[in-house]
Amino acid sequence: MAYITAKRYLILSAVLYVLLFAIILALTTTASNQELAAATAAYAAVLVVFVGSNIPNYNEGTAVTSINGTNVTCPDCWFGAGVE
Repeated sequence: MAYITAKRYLILSAVLYVLLFAIILALTTTASNQELAAATAAYAAVLVVFVGSNIPNYNEGTAVTSINGTNVTCPDCWFGAGVE
């Protein structure tokens, strides 16, 4: 998931991995429905942490501005100041 940068694809991949995990767990174990739900919820909670840490935050001292139609990231600038 570290290679995925778009928010919608991060969320979509997390949902697909949770569904895949639940299906594999249901088919390969003899766990009860409550145990399957608990294990799937725990796995989903871990994935939420990874998804939340991979979403870029451009509001913390990093500016993204457009120069000739190209997005440019300026980590030393504050909201585009100094980017011409």
